[in-house]
Amino acid sequence: MTIEAKLESAISALCVSCGLCCDGTLFKQANLKDKKDSALADSLGLKVIEKQGKEAFPLPCHHFKSCCTIYQQPRPKICGNYYCQPLTELKKGVLTLEDASALIERAVRLKQQFTRACQSFPEFANQSISQIRPQLQSPSLTDAQQRGHRERYGVLLIIGLKLFPLLDEIKQKKKAIDNP
Repeated sequence: MTIEAKLESAISALCVSCGLCCDGTLFKQANLKDKKDSALADSLGLKVIEKQGKEAFPLPCHHFKSCCTIYQQPRPKICGNYYCQPLTELKKGVLTLEDASALIERAVRLKQQFTRACQSFPEFANQSISQIRPQLQSPSLTDAQQRGHRERYGVLLIIGLKLFPLLDEIKQKKKAIDNP
């Protein structure tokens, strides 16, 4: 096996095991390229929605169960074309496999901590991190409301102090996923 093939295999394995782009952690939706892509998404049981004249499917994707369960099958183009920042930098030789893996593993661990902490807050039931994050970061609250907000959600805010900047670092090509 060539060095390039080994790198592609490692990138693929890291990608398929992570899922931050599929499980609603990074993005709220994934955009579809065209009608053929929409039909494929529909055939996979993905709920196709229209937003600002473009079609997408909401995340989390129900085909992600600790890893992508349809990775080897035909799937929407965004699923095969999106590379997060660490994987892009790994492909370019800017990051080593060890550094990219460590960054992604740290994000996945923090996401798991955040998800476990969310179980104490019924108001966040069945919401992804990308849906919860704006609710936690509410700059429009009064000072008194901010204090109450910090008291109530302190544990989530503390984990978020580490997690959210890391997620921002991992994101790339946000328009391709989230913004139609």
